[in-house]
Amino acid sequence: MNKRHPHIHMGIGGTSLLAVFAVLCLIAFGALSLATARSDLKLAEKTAASIQAYYLAEAKAETVLASIAAAPGAEKAPDWTAENALTIEKRSGVLFLRYEVPVDGHRVLDYEVELLPSGEILARTGRIALLK
Repeated sequence: MNKRHPHIHMGIGGTSLLAVFAVLCLIAFGALSLATARSDLKLAEKTAASIQAYYLAEAKAETVLASIAAAPGAEKAPDWTAENALTIEKRSGVLFLRYEVPVDGHRVLDYEVELLPSGEILARTGRIALLK
């Protein structure tokens, strides 16, 4: 009398299915990681280009400021206007020189310099502005 006992037999089908699922998960996570790394690289390149353009414009603005500071006095203001596209306004004996330096296609550095009649720079303010 041989009695057969029911055995639960899983076989290799379940193990193969689990391995295939694990491989598919790894492939999906790898593809997502690659896409994230690629977008991070593009963002880093754009940021580096933007920063480089800003500092080049800042250097040009400092060159203009150095030429203003090197001039012997306020009587040279018309030459500055012709060379550097400055706007000049006089208030209470102080010249206010304003000039813009383009950074890129949509931003400019906007500077205002207060110049005493002796040629001494009283104050300088600068800001970055978006083009309209």
